[in-house]
Amino acid sequence: MKKPVQVAGHALEVGQQAPMVKLINPELKPIQLGGDQDKVQVIATVVSLNTPVCDAEAIRLNKIAQRYPEVQVTIVSKDLPFEDAKFKKQNRLNSVEFASDYRSNDFGKLYGTSIESSVLQGLDSRTIYVIDKNGKVSYREVVEEISTPPSYQALEQAIQHTI
Repeated sequence: MKKPVQVAGHALEVGQQAPMVKLINPELKPIQLGGDQDKVQVIATVVSLNTPVCDAEAIRLNKIAQRYPEVQVTIVSKDLPFEDAKFKKQNRLNSVEFASDYRSNDFGKLYGTSIESSVLQGLDSRTIYVIDKNGKVSYREVVEEISTPPSYQALEQAIQHTI
């Protein structure tokens, strides 16, 4: 029997301002996610790109990002930037961005995605946020069972509604 994971803090609610967070990209450069960026952002957190569900999610999100080039789609994990770069290159993912929260866990704390129980403690849960151009959360999906993919259809509807 599968059990939902428990996360530290609370996931942001629709309508809340998404905090600005600094993360590290595959080139080891700092990037900022969230906040008022004057563009629609999709931020998806995954446990690790080294798992089948997360691997498939990254590939699927890249396809969605190809359909919406005006939207910034970023996958956040605790994977090292080297792994992000390797995964991106091996899978030829050029429409989605990767960001690592391995240094500070700030994203996990502020967005309520950091797993606090189970053998996955310290990693991020499977969550998707859509943030509008003004930095407000317009959509959120917290996947209760970590081995279940998110609803891609609901995500695309949220993107279409937000752009």
